[in-house]
Amino acid sequence: MLFLELTSSQEITVRSLRTFSLHAGLYCYLGSAMGSGGLVTRLRRHSSESTRKHWHIDYLVPHVKQAGALVVQSADHLECRWASWAIRFGAECVTGFGASDCKCSGHLFRIDNGLGVGRISQLAQNDLGSSIVSRDEIAILGPNTSFQRARVRGGRGPGPLNSKR
Repeated sequence: MLFLELTSSQEITVRSLRTFSLHAGLYCYLGSAMGSGGLVTRLRRHSSESTRKHWHIDYLVPHVKQAGALVVQSADHLECRWASWAIRFGAECVTGFGASDCKCSGHLFRIDNGLGVGRISQLAQNDLGSSIVSRDEIAILGPNTSFQRARVRGGRGPGPLNSKR
């Protein structure tokens, strides 16, 4: 789950086929990282503007400021489960964005429920077993970085990174 801040309303056109009208605000994007390089490579790709646009998120990244991520290392595709979770907390789905390979309405959500990144992160740690990775940590991830499972219910924080550089 990437947290993204859109500072002004934007029209985002994906592959010259569809335009999404997005209002300024906080968004979360849900995706899996099953391709080559795994989770670290995907996080780094989405934290910088890629010249090669492949996924819907690649068209949004140039317009947002990344505010961090919640991660779970898994061999399973979890984004649909996370999408259901986001809807439970009142996040507004951007229909059709990022869900072309599943039955979900979308994988981009506008978070306009007053919870903010901090509270949503705490809830996700408890409900989804995710770990927090800050924007600054994403910038320094090494190829052998692994993510510890979040400590839940009364722990002192997630202890998100275990880097073997």
